[in-house]
Amino acid sequence: MADTPAPEIPDDLIELKYRFLVLDAQQAQFVKTLPGSMDIATGKMQLTDEQRATLTAMQAELTELAVQIQRHPFLVALTPAPVDRYAADRAATKAARACTERSTPHPTARENL
Repeated sequence: MADTPAPEIPDDLIELKYRFLVLDAQQAQFVKTLPGSMDIATGKMQLTDEQRATLTAMQAELTELAVQIQRHPFLVALTPAPVDRYAADRAATKAARACTERSTPHPTARENL
């Protein structure tokens, strides 16, 4: 059985993945600046209203991006074949990660697929 060629990942899907990865990294850096969970749980420290608002906004944006990615027409079209959908999602992530590593603002380089 011959392997079918991987479908070309749309640029807008790569852009969504890129934005998700960048924001996820920013959120991870932000969380490192917050008080520890044990300090918060024991009442030694608490989040400021500004910290809480920033974290909530980041989480909401990450959730929205995740929904947009999972509902992207390209991936939805692959739904009957979950292996193909998974492979396409991984290829989009790989291309987006390559752009984040190069700090490319618009991930359109296809050589990373």
